[in-house]
Amino acid sequence: MLTKKPLANYPSIIEVMSLLDCSVIEDVGAGGPGAPSRSLFNLGDPANPAAGQHGLTASPAFHSLAELEQFCSQHMDQFEAVAAELDRNNTYPDAWFWDAPEPA
Repeated sequence: MLTKKPLANYPSIIEVMSLLDCSVIEDVGAGGPGAPSRSLFNLGDPANPAAGQHGLTASPAFHSLAELEQFCSQHMDQFEAVAAELDRNNTYPDAWFWDAPEPA
């Protein structure tokens, strides 16, 4: 689900959302027996099969917005390159920079 948490303190998240026209998705999962539920946050857009939309995952998932903010800040150059490619070709990458295999 799209997060309802305020994002004003996370300028890099806001910048990436603007660059890629995406949202913060919050996945609330069970925390285990006797433990509170835990949220995971990532950038993207949820799938909407009824509308023929497959969804988008534009970042790895993090346990806090602060961790997602740090990731966005550290990788702003790569997000800007993805946005430039999106402007040129109107398509997202097949493989994201953060999901690429490590060089051997």
